Amino acid sequence: MPNRPPSAFSVGQRVRVVLAGRRGTPRLGTIRDVLWHFQAERYDYYLEANGQKVPTRYSEGDLEAAE
Repeated sequence: MPNRPPSAFSVGQRVRVVLAGRRGTPRLGTIRDVLWHFQAERYDYYLEANGQKVPTRYSEGDLEAAE
């Protein structure tokens, strides 16, 4: 298995969706799952917001840390 870089965000971390391009819904949530995408060789992030699982898959560039 090849070495992977560390993920930018971790499970439980508060994040905000960066509004750009196809990401038009403002969201503030918590990382609920981090998965490695083998073909794209990057991490995908899944959120929980307002007690609900958000079905959208986000990449690192779609998110920013929230305080």
